Amino acid sequence: MSEVETKSLSARAYEPLEPGEAYPPLIPATSTAPELTPRSLIWGVLFCVIYCGFSVFRAEGRTSDGSRHPNLDPYDRAGPHL
Repeated sequence: MSEVETKSLSARAYEPLEPGEAYPPLIPATSTAPELTPRSLIWGVLFCVIYCGFSVFRAEGRTSDGSRHPNLDPYDRAGPHL
């Protein structure tokens, strides 16, 4: 299996620079990175499904103004209102 090239900050990255010393950035300004990749697309769709599903789950039993429907309120101790 081929090894993946990784870059990490050197120990010098956390020390103050000497006067006149330059520190090369981890990602040079001349490089270009893609904005949309298969990985970012998969993560975006996954989180969309999770958050949309959660909001639908939370909205069950609520009326259009956001209050709970009286017949579906699990915290109503008086029982169902028919």
